[in-house]
Amino acid sequence: MFSPAATQPSPLQGPKVPPTGADPPFAIELRGVSKRYKEPGSAVVDDLTLSIKQGDFVVFTGPSGCGKTTTLKMINRLIEPSSGQILLNGSDVSELPAHRLRQGIGYVIQNVGLFPHMTIADNVGAVPRLLGWKKDRTAARVDELLAIVRLDPHLYRHRFPRELSGGQAQRVGVARALAADPPVLLMDEPFAAVDPITRTGLQDEFLRLQASLKKTIVFVTHDMAEAMRLADTVVVFGPNSKIAQIGSPTEVLASPADEFVSQMLGSGRLVQLLTCMKLREVPMTSWPTVTVGAPEPQFAAAIALGRAQGRDRILVLDESNRPHSWLPLEGSGLGAAHDVECSLELEATSLRDAVTRIVYCLHDCTVVVDSQKRYCGVVELSSIRNVLREAELSTIAATDEL
Repeated sequence: MFSPAATQPSPLQGPKVPPTGADPPFAIELRGVSKRYKEPGSAVVDDLTLSIKQGDFVVFTGPSGCGKTTTLKMINRLIEPSSGQILLNGSDVSELPAHRLRQGIGYVIQNVGLFPHMTIADNVGAVPRLLGWKKDRTAARVDELLAIVRLDPHLYRHRFPRELSGGQAQRVGVARALAADPPVLLMDEPFAAVDPITRTGLQDEFLRLQASLKKTIVFVTHDMAEAMRLADTVVVFGPNSKIAQIGSPTEVLASPADEFVSQMLGSGRLVQLLTCMKLREVPMTSWPTVTVGAPEPQFAAAIALGRAQGRDRILVLDESNRPHSWLPLEGSGLGAAHDVECSLELEATSLRDAVTRIVYCLHDCTVVVDSQKRYCGVVELSSIRNVLREAELSTIAATDEL
């Protein structure tokens, strides 16, 4: 779907096919990286070693002053390290021209940083123009990205930043960072300046995007709940960027490494655990289905299967394999066929959101779809309940061990 980042290969891309028997390089490696200033004892980052896999969504979190943002800025050389080595896809960033390095890295900051005198199209197309893309290619890429972040290109292409809401501006900032299809995306408190409702919406949008883009992302936030909701891997920093714990959100929440991490997580860890767990972690039920307009024998077979499984209805799909309607079985007392009122995306939906939505559905289940709204299966409330019980038991056991 995405155009190449430049007419020439980016130095950050690395070899497309690694040598036989060799593992691909990490997307990002920090080897003994430190940042010190002239004053004695002023190490902001001290001997940090960290490896980030290709396509991993890594969130840096921790108390103020622990070096999260400084570490992020050293990756794209907005701040130069005092010592140590930083590699991107096996290339030492210190050996790359700074401007070329940054052209291959998407960067999103808290206050967006859009150019106020430039239109939205010009803002999004800034890096492609620097890379020498032709006008028609740049224009097509701008329209593609605005559509991806759900801003109608026809409505927003010619607007200026002052004409946008905070949430819209932040979406434009994400689009601009993705414009040249960089392999790495750095995000520094990108959603902190917007209201809670908009922030949740932006998180939802970004989870949807990442499910399809699979970028390598390093994301800085002070908000522990945000870290747990977004990350594949959470890095909890202590003072001087010492890593207090690293792991998946579920691992960190269920088994805090020490009292410091436990205090950072705060109370209500189980609620946070539900927020970070995804619908994909719940076993799906294979439900009897039939396609709209199918021959009578196929409807009869689906109905027979539904009865054999003890179902009170079957699911009707459209020609594109998308949920269309529920068809009650004869004698179920459910009345006439009705639309599917609750369908959730497998990759982007948290367990907490799933439970909330099911409460407002007619049935104790939800239809699960992929990013293209195609049918994947059905998740029943009883299956979610079982997963929650296991999570609760794990969390209680971890708490008892502290």
